[in-house]
Amino acid sequence: GGIATKTGPTHRHPLARSAPWLTHSGRRICRIRGLMGQPRLLILVLILLVATSFSLHARTAAAQETEVVAGGELEFQNHCAVCHGVDGKGRGIMSKFLTVQPADLTQITRKNSGTFSFWQVYRIIDGREDVRGHGTRDMPIWGDRFRAQSGGNDAGSRAQAAGRLLGLVFYLQHIQE
Repeated sequence: GGIATKTGPTHRHPLARSAPWLTHSGRRICRIRGLMGQPRLLILVLILLVATSFSLHARTAAAQETEVVAGGELEFQNHCAVCHGVDGKGRGIMSKFLTVQPADLTQITRKNSGTFSFWQVYRIIDGREDVRGHGTRDMPIWGDRFRAQSGGNDAGSRAQAAGRLLGLVFYLQHIQE
């Protein structure tokens, strides 16, 4: 059967076989008649779906952030705490033997006008940028050490070292006071 219209004889809608829920004049486009007739309800349902999606995304992102920060903390405790202290305040067991005292790493943001300069911190730890205020570079060049521990200077070793460095920087960002 066709669809009767006000202007002419019955005709068959081109999508009638593949989409029987379509009707003429574009008035009803699905079988959920009540929902399409209630724009406020439809908007509310869409808002709830979007909010739920963002909530799930936020929880996943928070879990991923926690995992990265925990990995960075592990790197910090294994490699940095001996000089910077387990709390990052510069009072590690080796600090009394150093000519230049280790920095309080919880104060990076405060000392930089409220900004944590993520990539500058990364370059300092990696060894590409000197630590300001040091006469010499007493701090180990962790980028070189991590690459060596990963097996060399190939792409995989560089990526693994970069991941460890990123974890450290995310951890330092996390402990800012």
